[in-house]
Order: sequence, then C-alpha cells, then structure tokens
Amino acid sequence: MKLAHMITVALMVAASPPLAAADLAPEVTEGVIHATPAELWKIWSTPDGPKRLGAAKCDVDFRIGGLIRTAYDPNAVLGGESTIQSEILAYEPERMIAFRIHQPPKGFPFPNAWRKTWSVVTLTDMRNGDTFLHLAESGYDTTAESRKMREFFRVNNEYVLKVLQSAYPTVPASRASARLERDSAVRLAAEIRKADYGDDREALQRLFAELEPFTHDSALAPATRYWRGFALWRRAFNGFNDSAGPAELE
Repeated sequence: MKLAHMITVALMVAASPPLAAADLAPEVTEGVIHATPAELWKIWSTPDGPKRLGAAKCDVDFRIGGLIRTAYDPNAVLGGESTIQSEILAYEPERMIAFRIHQPPKGFPFPNAWRKTWSVVTLTDMRNGDTFLHLAESGYDTTAESRKMREFFRVNNEYVLKVLQSAYPTVPASRASARLERDSAVRLAAEIRKADYGDDREALQRLFAELEPFTHDSALAPATRYWRGFALWRRAFNGFNDSAGPAELE
C-alpha cells in the first residue's frame, strides 16, 4: 500500500465518529424488593410466576432452552399471536437467570433489534429478608431501531420494577421487629465503644446490663455475649489504669 493511501485511510478512520459507550452498554434497571430471593425466584421458575409481573396468562417450561410464555390480554390465547416467548439461556437457582426473546408478539415495533439482545436478572440476598434485583439487558447497538427499543424497554422495565415492589410493599411485621432488635443491639455496641474511648466506666456497666435481653435471641446472642464481655473487660481495664479501688473494679 502506498504511503499516501495509508495516510488517507488513517485520516478517514480518525475522522469517523466513535461508537457511543452508552449505546453499547447494557440497559440496567435495579432496586430493592421486600422479599427473599427464594420468593422472587418463583417468578421465573413456576408456571404462574410471571403473573406477579402483570401477565394475565402464562406458563413456564423451566429448563435450559425452555420457554417462558406470557400474554397480557386476558382474552388472548396463550401461544397465539399476542404471546411473548422468552427462551431460558442459563440460570443459577435463586441467584441468576439469563434469557432472550424467542418470539415477540405480532406487531412488535422492532422487527430486527430484538434478535441481538439478551437479559440477565441477578438476585442478591441482602441478609435482612430483602433482595437487590439487578436487570441488565445487553446486545444493543447504535442503530436507530436498537436505540428506540432500548428506550422502550427502559420505560417498561422501570414500570415492571414498580409493579414488583408494589406486590411486596412492606416488610412483614416479624421481620420488622427482628430488624429493630438488631438495630438496637448494634446501637448499644456502638455506645460501648464510645464509653470505652471516653473512659466512662459507669456507662460500660449500664450498657452491659442493657444488652442482657439480646442474649435470648439465637441470632444476636453470639455477638451480644462478646460485647457484654468487652464492656466488663474495658471497665476493669480502664479502672485499673485509673487506679480505681478493688470495690470499683468488681
């Protein structure tokens, strides 16, 4: 290749507009749901699960290559022209499921862009009865059709997330009570550390007593016993450093 031709090609490449990172990045929707991963997993793994996302009719062939079929018109025939069919690509029970559109409904306004995309749902256990749901849709590109479909699903996915959150609007009373107890124990442990730093031996003795009820909770008992022991140890240690009398150290 002649030098002049090489320079021309290099200039053409340099002048070409770069691919927009936002156009190629996954479309992400995420939020906290007041339900466990095991509960949410039923949406994709049980025959009636998709109804929690607003489907009027549905069925699930839960296996790799199986189809999740949904129809949002209660008068529709499942498997008919208005059915949305999604193919299961991979899954890890109660943690992740990947799928793609297998067949869109008739009249779907994006006849080509859907063929390149796929979705991954990740469920993260927040260890308090809640789940952090992360949905990433990949395969979008810079074509006008793909950009329009991205915006279509961005709005749709945000709506579906709200539908799901409304299905689990509040923390159950039992979990709310457990959370309050845990928060109270954590607060008392923080006060013990503060009292230790401040050489407040009276507060350490009081906090030792205030933690006693939490020793009867199997979930909180191990940490509670540690902090009660810590409070007494630091009370005695600080008293020794302060030359406190034997009666004060008991």
